Amino acid sequence: DEPGLANADQVIWFVCNDLDSARAWNAFHSYPLGLELQVTMWGYDRSSGPLAQTSFRRYRLINKSGARIDSMYLAQWVDPDIGDYSDDLVGCDSILNLAFAYNGYDQDALFERFGLPPAAVGYVLLQGPRVPAEGDSAYFDFRWSGGYSNLPMTSFVPLSPCCFYEISWYPRPVYNSLRGFVPYWNLENPEPMQHGSGPYQGRATFFPLNGDPTTGLGDLDGQGSNPGPQDRRLLMNSGPFDMTPGDTQEVIVAIIGGLQPAGNRLSAISRLKAHVQALKELFFKGLPEKPLLSYQIEITGSQTLLKLKADLRIFSNLTGCQLKFYPQGGNEAEFVVQLFDDGMHADSLAGDGIWGNELTVSNRKFPYDADLVLFTSSGEETWPAMLTDLQLRPRPELSDWQVVWENGRQDGKINPGEKVHLSFKIHNADSLNGIQKLFLTDGNNQLLINQVIPPAGTLTLDSLFLVEVAPVTGDSLRLELMVQFDAHLYRRTITLPLYPWNPPDLWGDTLQVEAVKGFPYNVFPIVADPASLTGRRYSVWFRYDPTLDTLLWNLTDLTRGEDLLLNQFPGGSLEEDFPVVDGVEWNVLNQKAGLIGIVQVANRLGPLPPEEWDTAGAPFHGNNVWHSLSASTDLNQFYISAGGGLGAIERLERSIANARGHDFEVRFSEDGGIFHWWYDDDSWSEVPFEAWDVGMATYDDSSDDIRCLTGGYSGGQTPGVFDFSYIDPALGFPATDWIYLRVPSDSLGTYERFVQDVTSGTLDFQWWPHSQEVLSRIIFCDYSGNNALPEAGTIVRFITAKPNYPGDSLIIATPRPTYEGVIPESFSLTQNYPNPFNSVTTIRFALPNATRAKLEIFNILGQKVRTLVERELPAGTYEVQWDGKNDSGVPQASGLYLYRLKAGEFEKVRKMILLK
Repeated sequence: DEPGLANADQVIWFVCNDLDSARAWNAFHSYPLGLELQVTMWGYDRSSGPLAQTSFRRYRLINKSGARIDSMYLAQWVDPDIGDYSDDLVGCDSILNLAFAYNGYDQDALFERFGLPPAAVGYVLLQGPRVPAEGDSAYFDFRWSGGYSNLPMTSFVPLSPCCFYEISWYPRPVYNSLRGFVPYWNLENPEPMQHGSGPYQGRATFFPLNGDPTTGLGDLDGQGSNPGPQDRRLLMNSGPFDMTPGDTQEVIVAIIGGLQPAGNRLSAISRLKAHVQALKELFFKGLPEKPLLSYQIEITGSQTLLKLKADLRIFSNLTGCQLKFYPQGGNEAEFVVQLFDDGMHADSLAGDGIWGNELTVSNRKFPYDADLVLFTSSGEETWPAMLTDLQLRPRPELSDWQVVWENGRQDGKINPGEKVHLSFKIHNADSLNGIQKLFLTDGNNQLLINQVIPPAGTLTLDSLFLVEVAPVTGDSLRLELMVQFDAHLYRRTITLPLYPWNPPDLWGDTLQVEAVKGFPYNVFPIVADPASLTGRRYSVWFRYDPTLDTLLWNLTDLTRGEDLLLNQFPGGSLEEDFPVVDGVEWNVLNQKAGLIGIVQVANRLGPLPPEEWDTAGAPFHGNNVWHSLSASTDLNQFYISAGGGLGAIERLERSIANARGHDFEVRFSEDGGIFHWWYDDDSWSEVPFEAWDVGMATYDDSSDDIRCLTGGYSGGQTPGVFDFSYIDPALGFPATDWIYLRVPSDSLGTYERFVQDVTSGTLDFQWWPHSQEVLSRIIFCDYSGNNALPEAGTIVRFITAKPNYPGDSLIIATPRPTYEGVIPESFSLTQNYPNPFNSVTTIRFALPNATRAKLEIFNILGQKVRTLVERELPAGTYEVQWDGKNDSGVPQASGLYLYRLKAGEFEKVRKMILLK
């Protein structure tokens, strides 16, 4: 159309869907969702100003499936090429909802053709997905509507082409990217993005690279641990939101250029941001000619009061107006509300075009939508779904937040920098309808509760807790929660106080583990509370439980001869949280057979220096090369992948149990070795590498090294020639034949016997039953494009997990306690303040040594009202607040109350007055 949408000078529109299952699977390894996508692109014929530098895209998604889609995210995926594609940098501005790209250098050959410095390009989220938000308004279909808000950019993910998961686009890594995490497979424990430079380097974030390149402040691409200028991609994400069948979502993204002919690449960013500011002012001017509805909902017990208004001043000859309400689910009844413009139905003034009414209905279980019907002398006109997702019932109440686990000071409070488990109660405030299912998330935690909460009922579960990390600075921990119950969705902000704590340097240290029997690699005693340390010796020992058919671990205080923990299940990773006893978090893992690291530890220059180690490879003193590039000083950069399938690491591990905890190395050398195509035609060739079993982490001891048998499969290409004729199924780069490693079982299966038989020309394969496969389908992938293998001197180490076994015993000695500040000389319980109090009062008490403390509230009749503290506490001074409620969260009446502290032999009672 010319002109068309939004008074544009040119408009292009197209529609598509994902219903072709074969194409969907081939493209993204995912089956159709049943979505239709309508895309409108438009622009303006301008010679100056922001509109001259901007094109617009509106994406409308329609759920044409029969299923509800929850926790959905949208991303603007961009492969920006600023002139030459290989030297770009990217960044974001979460305040402007902007993702941008710019050149890494002040000159670019393509721009120099026009005598220009490199430009910048930005992608700004003008209109994010629409979500319910009572009392707010959202922009949708070029107008504002009440009861909603537009989501902002919720995360930014910069991508580099050398990372496997970034460009293979399998569903799980992509979904983690949409949520703002590193694009790895683990959905339950995703790895957060991190600031790579600036004052917050290493800190988790949803907005990496959010610094200002023009001032050089903050997290900047190309600085710190962020990669230098290169081919870059980015994701600008927004979500989550839900789509019920028939729902429509709409997102508008503007693509904006920035260029300053008299400036440079950085001033182009300043111009870009100025364009964004001006564009936002232009975009939201004016409203289309459509009805504008607003509403208020007031809920009391089992009744809901609807207050409705419709601005219909743009319509003439109206004789009547009504809203038809209908449920989104279930079999609840429809109802109709007549609107009036007579000045007597909460509608404003008579005849002013503002129609309204109020109606009280019983609470409804599921959300309701409403059509607006206008009556005129010539007939009626229906505006469908003018109100949607109305919640005609009270929200569940989350209350009684308690610290039930912490990896810092064991005081039952949230201290700065601590990781805590926060338990809470869920109260169904609806006295008419029960809650069938409730889902709660804060972006990291996800709790799905299928247990029915009856009308006016309260749910408390041991498993009902959130895992949070408190900020290092500030005075509170802020929880941004999304709660979904029976198809309703709302957001809730919880603010919990932080209590100051200056932990000694010992906090977070990992204590040394001494092996009496077994491997010490799976036990990580981490200091949680230095003041609770004992200076005693402990044993972590393992036993097998035949009933559970699993390995269990136990903790014994050797100094006192006491069993402290019995029959504990080992964890799967250090991301989990483990028991804290005597000031130590006892992290015990269940390492199953598998690879835990594939790292390059040397190249032609010798052992890799620490500056060549990356984050994943640093624990193994090397650079991770599994689907990640080798050292930057390599002449022939490579990465390791797996032949066949999707190139996943499981392809290498089919026989890893035979490794028995040993590690392996592939060493490129001048002498090299023999490679036998035993899965092809039994041809053989000399190759410039050799493979070794290097024992159990004894890398500096060559006395236990055993040479492995090397051979395998050509990948269906050129058996007899070890080359790059295969293509890596993961990333698509040229790859070698598939390498398999076999370890001799006895003297008949040695490498020497293998070479003698392979080169004899009359194979008898006697070495085959006397050797065992340990690794399979290893491929070296040629990233540099030199069609060359790594240089002589390159060593790639395959590090395996080293599990524990029944009977293993490990010894840990703990330091003596380290206290923060002065330890009280005696027990004390001070007068609460303020007193009398209204709403909240603070109670302080002191413990001269570690003991079990119990602080309780009683009414004047001696009946217990509330237990504030009941746990083991280290020596120190404590503050506890009472909010005037009992253990069930019910506010108490004004009057005299008693509070009592029992700590060991110490007991003290004081009085206080609650005055409302």
